[in-house]
Amino acid sequence: MDLGGKTIALIGLGYVGLPLAVEFGKVRTASGQKLTAAEFLQARALGTQVQVTVLHPSADTARAAMADALAQVQAVDRLMSLHRADSQVAVLNRDGHVDAPDTRLLQVLAQAQALSQQTGGAFDVTVQPLWQLYTEAQSRGTLPTPAQVAAARQRVDWRALQLSPARVALQRPGMAVTLNGLAQGYAADLALQALHKHGITQPMLDTGEFTTLGDKADGQPWRLGIRHPRQADTRSPTLLARAWLLQPKSRRSHHAGLSSRPTSR
Repeated sequence: MDLGGKTIALIGLGYVGLPLAVEFGKVRTASGQKLTAAEFLQARALGTQVQVTVLHPSADTARAAMADALAQVQAVDRLMSLHRADSQVAVLNRDGHVDAPDTRLLQVLAQAQALSQQTGGAFDVTVQPLWQLYTEAQSRGTLPTPAQVAAARQRVDWRALQLSPARVALQRPGMAVTLNGLAQGYAADLALQALHKHGITQPMLDTGEFTTLGDKADGQPWRLGIRHPRQADTRSPTLLARAWLLQPKSRRSHHAGLSSRPTSR
């Protein structure tokens, strides 16, 4: 991989049945400090590919930091993924309630409720029945009928989602939630905290949205581009992953993922 014209190490850590691959190298900053870059490759969670790139002088520290970051992403996946039958979100959708919910699930659902309140319901995690309806219709090459849409809308209402430390419950039959609008960002926040504990100050995370902290080894911002869907070697003009308007002191930024797989450099 090339960062600012420099060759760096790639340490690929896979999970969910994917293999481990490791390749080493070194890079120097302008000050001459040696850095090791570590990168998760082809890891999947929350229905998407997860990739973490960090810069650190110690490969051992980089590995430990990535392992902890990965554990945080996996924990969110176990709780909130729609792709796991045993996740608490899947249980909620299936049974209509979850007893003794994990505090992390409660935290994300509470944030979702706050966003619904602030937007007058424009943001609503109980939209899953509508999402599922359109997904199933798309698989048949059709659109849902107006009657089907109206029926699904009767099962969408953030105010019918009850939260308490003892139980999360859906008040209407057939309701369901999706945390795809929040879970990836929450996983990135927890992963960043884990990396920070290991002294990692220059990571880039892709958990379905891009999150960066600091700059690359050469002091330049991380750059994001969108690969052409039919021309693998063609990339759009890049986006500088800097966050002057978000958190300029920490130089942290968030960039939502797009339907075409972004590339980074």
